[in-house]
Amino acid sequence: MGKLSSTFALASIILSVLFPLFLFSQPTDIMYPETKQVLSIVNEASQAVAQKGEAAFAEFRKKGSKWLHDDTYVFVIDTQGNVILNPARPELEGKNQLNLKDAVGKPFIKWFIKEVTDYPGKTQGWSHYVWFKPGQEIASWKTSFIKHVKAPSGKGYIVGSGLYEMRPEKAFVVDIVDEAAYLVSKEGRDAFAILRDKRGEFNYLTTYVF
Repeated sequence: MGKLSSTFALASIILSVLFPLFLFSQPTDIMYPETKQVLSIVNEASQAVAQKGEAAFAEFRKKGSKWLHDDTYVFVIDTQGNVILNPARPELEGKNQLNLKDAVGKPFIKWFIKEVTDYPGKTQGWSHYVWFKPGQEIASWKTSFIKHVKAPSGKGYIVGSGLYEMRPEKAFVVDIVDEAAYLVSKEGRDAFAILRDKRGEFNYLTTYVF
C-alpha cells in the first residue's frame, strides 16, 4: 500500500508538471491567409525586438511599411500595462492602461498580460475583444495575436497585432480550451464562475467553454 501511494504521488507530481507543457505545446494548423498574416507580422516584429531592442519601435511607426498600413499595425506594451507603442492610438503611449476596457467593458489589456504570463510555458496566444478601427467610431470585434519577448536590454515586452472581424480558426478554440483546462486543473470548481463570465476572456461572439 505504501508503494502504491508513493507511485500515485509521484505520478501526480509528474502530471502537474507535464500537463501545462502538453496543453500549450500542441501545433494547430491555420486555415485563413489573414490569420497567417497576423502571425507572420507578430513573429517578425518579435524577432526584431529580440535582436534590435527598443530601436525596432521606430520601424513599427513607418506608415506604408509592412508594420503599419490600412488597418494593420503593431502595438507594444509591457507586463505592467504601460503602452510603449500604438501607432493607431498614439495618445495612449507612455500611459499605464492596465485597466483599459474595450467597447463592451472587457479588460483586454489585463488579458494580454495574462495570456503570456499566467500559463506555464505559454508565451504567446490569441485575444478577442471589441475595439475601434482607426478613423471609425463604431467598434468591431478584433482578434489579436500577442507574444512575450525579451529585448537585449533584458526588458520584457508584449508585441501584438490583430485584424477586425477575423474568421474563426481552430487555433482560437484550441487556445481557449487549453487555458480553460489549465484553469480547472488549478482552481477546480472555482474556475466555473470565471468560465461563465460573459465579459470574460472565455466568451466571445458565439464561442464559449462548456
